[in-house]
Amino acid sequence: MVCNLENVLEKKRKDKINILLRHDIDTAECIKNMALLLEKDLKHHFIPSVYLRVDGETYSLRRWRNAIDEYHRMGIPFGLHSVCYIHDRYFEIFRDETKRFIDETGMIPKSFTLHGLGELGLKNRMQFISKAERAAKENGYFMTDCSKNYISYDYVIHDSHWDEISQNRYIWDEFVEIPGFSEGRFYLILTHPCYWKN
Repeated sequence: MVCNLENVLEKKRKDKINILLRHDIDTAECIKNMALLLEKDLKHHFIPSVYLRVDGETYSLRRWRNAIDEYHRMGIPFGLHSVCYIHDRYFEIFRDETKRFIDETGMIPKSFTLHGLGELGLKNRMQFISKAERAAKENGYFMTDCSKNYISYDYVIHDSHWDEISQNRYIWDEFVEIPGFSEGRFYLILTHPCYWKN
């Protein structure tokens, strides 16, 4: 069963393998390459969740609104990819990010994730995660993978392993040879379009 964070509660099955697809749009290169992965998803009838940053550090949502609207009309759910935790006032920043997401996309996000920044803001990040359920409820979200009270993954396959020596990202063989999955479990396949080429 292939699902996303927005439909997992209705689609999850104890007698099926539950695979969630997620694309994180971290950088300008990611948003430029977003169509590459989404077109492949749609071709195979997969509907991933796509998470957008609103901090404006690497791209402008307004500039990409037409593309976002087009894929949203095709059924792709878009959510917030927050970086609120790099600030001490992370709850206030999270509210601001949610409002900005709505203002710049015209959509009300139903789910959110956190953008990983390694050690940067780690203490705040852990504090925010411990209160993620509250943040979701207070800001109108019905799903996040930041709280085990919503969902937790039994295994994560992602395309952004970091090599300290070469300072490059890489993938493991799991993208080619899927590990043995079990029925009733939840698995996340997390990608970043900036790492992919046609």
